[in-house]
Amino acid sequence: MNTSSVLLIFALSFAHAAIAQVSKDSSTRCTPETLRAKVIRVTDGDTFRINILCHDSPIVLARNLRIRVLGIDCPEIKKSKCGWGKILGNRAKDLVEEKILGKEIRLKNCEGATDRYSRVLCDVFVGGESLAEILLAENLAYPYYGKTRNPGFFCKEDRSCCKKKDGSYESCCKKKKKR
Repeated sequence: MNTSSVLLIFALSFAHAAIAQVSKDSSTRCTPETLRAKVIRVTDGDTFRINILCHDSPIVLARNLRIRVLGIDCPEIKKSKCGWGKILGNRAKDLVEEKILGKEIRLKNCEGATDRYSRVLCDVFVGGESLAEILLAENLAYPYYGKTRNPGFFCKEDRSCCKKKDGSYESCCKKKKKR
């Protein structure tokens, strides 16, 4: 278990401890239902950073946690070898920024799960809608559950986005054959 995962679990545990500490007549109760995750930065279509707050309190329980949307993969912006992949990656980032940047979101199913980059894996909801489903519906993501990527998924049908001058295709559209 890495640091991000420990911080998220600590924040949730802190919320449960705070419930026990707050008197019954207090209006500021910190429960899992009143935890707020505020998005402070969007990295790309499936990764962003949050602060976790409690109810209307200005106290931040956890800062700058990296979150990865569970169950999808969006095109890479910086690492994509395919021009079309970069375009779609930027569109995904723009959509995610429009939907969640500076806003409060709900995180579910993220108790201790992290990826190899120490991002906490969570189902993400904004205004009752699943962020993963929004990106899938806009064709800016594909289903992803780890290990196997499908970068060719984002290429145009005619694969012209990745065609090299010699007529061959870049690796984002067609896997290179091992020799």
